[in-house]
Amino acid sequence: MVIFVGTKVDKKMVQIRQSNEEDAEVITGFQIKMALETENMVLDPETVSQGVLNVYRNPGKGKYVVAVEGEQIVGGLLLTY
Repeated sequence: MVIFVGTKVDKKMVQIRQSNEEDAEVITGFQIKMALETENMVLDPETVSQGVLNVYRNPGKGKYVVAVEGEQIVGGLLLTY
């Protein structure tokens, strides 16, 4: 499942690609927004950022996949191993 956070998306134009460390700031923002929306939890951005970066720097733990519309990342998915 791909989660689209706070944006309208033309699903016909969405591309799915493996994320890279350059996407970490956007992924961090998505994680923070999702925790607030689904669990009413306010997460520490630095802690979340370190967790996201940990996945990129330790590919044996998992990977992120992003949905991109044009140049904008509009959704993300974390796969863990």
